[in-house]
Amino acid sequence: MNFRKLLFLCFVVCLSLVLVACGSEACTEHVYTDGCDTACNTPGCTQTREAIHTYDSTCDAYCNVCNAIRTVNHTYDNACDEACNVCGYRRVTEHKYSDVCDTVCDACEGVRTVSHVFDNDCDATCNTEGCGFTRTPAAHTYYNDCDKTCNECGATRTVGSHVYTDNCDTDCNKCGYTRAVNHTFDNVCDTQCNNCTFTRTVPHVYDNECDGECNTPGCGQTRIADDHVDRNGDEHCDKCNADVKIICDEHTYSNACDTECDACGYTRDVPHNFSHACDTTCNNTFCDYEREINHQYDNVCDTDCNVEGCGHVREVDHVFDSSCDTECNTPGCNGTQEVAHKYTGDCDTNCDQCEHGDRDASEEHTDENDDDVCDVCGNKIIDKNQSGNLLPEDKFD
Repeated sequence: MNFRKLLFLCFVVCLSLVLVACGSEACTEHVYTDGCDTACNTPGCTQTREAIHTYDSTCDAYCNVCNAIRTVNHTYDNACDEACNVCGYRRVTEHKYSDVCDTVCDACEGVRTVSHVFDNDCDATCNTEGCGFTRTPAAHTYYNDCDKTCNECGATRTVGSHVYTDNCDTDCNKCGYTRAVNHTFDNVCDTQCNNCTFTRTVPHVYDNECDGECNTPGCGQTRIADDHVDRNGDEHCDKCNADVKIICDEHTYSNACDTECDACGYTRDVPHNFSHACDTTCNNTFCDYEREINHQYDNVCDTDCNVEGCGHVREVDHVFDSSCDTECNTPGCNGTQEVAHKYTGDCDTNCDQCEHGDRDASEEHTDENDDDVCDVCGNKIIDKNQSGNLLPEDKFD
């Protein structure tokens, strides 16, 4: 080092000492703007200090004194925790899962509830791609023991045949399925099915009333046929026209009124026997013939039948104008009835029902009120006769 440089260095050091000495003497008490100010505000003073910032918490980024900003780190339980454990600051987070059916978060191991997707109640594996979750599915459901296809998922199963009581039973004993069956018979007239207990009613076929054997091939059914009848003696049955020759030495009949011979069918004319013109039942023994007759009367009010020996009496209703009418109005009747006129009082001469006014009153009219009205019967009084009796004009309403 040469002398000039050394001399210059010494000069600088001395000058610095002088300046420091001067500054210290001029700033006896440093002045700062606030507790966080680091440089003394006194002009010419170069004194500095370390600032002491104050915060509400370790998570507070702004100094309470100078509002200076610092970098802070919030404290959380895990990567998905939204609220800081120190200051309560909330952040936006999102759980992370391997797939839509994953229930445990890959970041925080938090557990969620998910709904797996299945085709139906019988599906065992979740349909979500990448899930792979399997469950014990519900049992298949069927309509009945013979149903092959599940009602829920369409799965098919192997089932046995329908079960019937016999070859003609139409309803399956297991499921109720109905089938069509045909009963079998030996012939068209056979009534008993060959495979079951079913019986039917069939009409046998005969040529006529005198035919005793059914015409159906293989039937063989016989019956008691009607006897041949030859009423006109032409040796042909009147019913079936078969050639017959009926010999009847003496015709026989069921009773005196029977018209047809029991042996050959010959018919006769016989009259029924009645006691009189109005008798309805035949008097011949064992004959039950009855006829309808009309009794004979003089008029509609006549009660006794005019036929001699009949004696029938009927009930009739006579026709009168009123309850006071004594003679029936029916032409030619002559029927009468007893009547009882009705009067208001003993002095009333006119019947209240028919205005009949020809009776003798048992009492005289009285008019004590002198109002020309009878005090007893209510008739209006118009005059007095020479003996002083009151004469009524008409019924007083």
